[in-house]
Amino acid sequence: TGDFIEQQGIERSLQEADLADMVILVVDSSRHLSEQEKQTYQEIYQKHRDKCLVVFNKVDQQLPETTAYHTLFPL
Repeated sequence: TGDFIEQQGIERSLQEADLADMVILVVDSSRHLSEQEKQTYQEIYQKHRDKCLVVFNKVDQQLPETTAYHTLFPL
């Protein structure tokens, strides 16, 4: 992201994920993810797979194109 404050928040979150006992990734199913978001989610999931829970939020408002988001997080 181009927003400096948002980027700092993302970096802090990634650092905290390393220390956490559990990582919860919340994916908004009601909108398209940017390529950067997809990449970040995949990196977090791959790095912390053994302690990661993926939650798909707003599935009642899910877009047809977002139904494939589960493929970002293979079991």
